[in-house]
Amino acid sequence: MSALVKTMVVDVIMRYSIRKTQKQSFESSLTETESNYCAQLSRMQEMISNLEVQKFNKSGLT
Repeated sequence: MSALVKTMVVDVIMRYSIRKTQKQSFESSLTETESNYCAQLSRMQEMISNLEVQKFNKSGLT
């Protein structure tokens, strides 16, 4: 195998490795972001439920 071919093979392998690492990093970030948004949504839903209960209680229908 010529030196040029070896260099090209090494370059392809390095690029693949870098892309694989980037993909794993992006997937990890996505999972973390999804988890954060789920937690925020849950807190908002709880706040809305509490406000609905307060509104119901203030309306005198308890």
